[in-house]
Amino acid sequence: MKVGTETATHKCQEPLRLICFPPAGAGAAFFYPFKLLAPSWLSIEPVELPGRGARFGERPLRSVDALADDLCRRIRVVGDFPCAFFGHSFGALLAFAVAQRQCTRAPLALFISACPAPHHISARPKLHQLADRDLLDVLGRLNGTAWELLENEEFVALLLPILRADLEAFESCDARSMDGAKIEGIKPVLMCGTNDEEISIAEMIAWKRYFDQPVSQRPFPGDHFFILRRPSLLIASIFEELSCQSQK
Repeated sequence: MKVGTETATHKCQEPLRLICFPPAGAGAAFFYPFKLLAPSWLSIEPVELPGRGARFGERPLRSVDALADDLCRRIRVVGDFPCAFFGHSFGALLAFAVAQRQCTRAPLALFISACPAPHHISARPKLHQLADRDLLDVLGRLNGTAWELLENEEFVALLLPILRADLEAFESCDARSMDGAKIEGIKPVLMCGTNDEEISIAEMIAWKRYFDQPVSQRPFPGDHFFILRRPSLLIASIFEELSCQSQK
């Protein structure tokens, strides 16, 4: 079922691209529900990180800078069309790093979902250093992966190397390198679950120091992976923001 209407709320002459950045350990397939819900004028285009999906044979990268540089090269190839960025958790940090590099037409909006501002990351626990069982317990508590999968040895053997690489990139990011000139002209939209015990409101609102535009806050019912519970509600909010942005 598509969210919204096909034409009534969209005023752009060109289609819009929503470039999506997945959370740690996930790949482009994470955003498959978005594709099912999107109207025809919005193209859902998830990025694929090394070590998973179509890039399974590639070595995972362990720094935000390396990942952002890699993604810039790939996003630029797709074409210079109107777009917005959406990133969840670790993916939001990647989306921000790519936006800073200005390798595409400036996004109409940057949707930052369930991710603390960069200068709040260094004080967080170093999950990538945990023992396998402890790391899987954390992943299960976040409620983003079914426990049945976390008990599957073959799945876990594939998951842990890319999950650790992503977490290391996230937890070792250099906030000072991101804390230069503010991103200009891009509307930041902050999204979080009202019952998310992993991210505080203060850590989210702190993103405002990285933009010259006022931040918009959109709370949703749910935990850290609220986007998996009611994707239609999330997508409707994204479409509303994009429609507003496109008419400016």
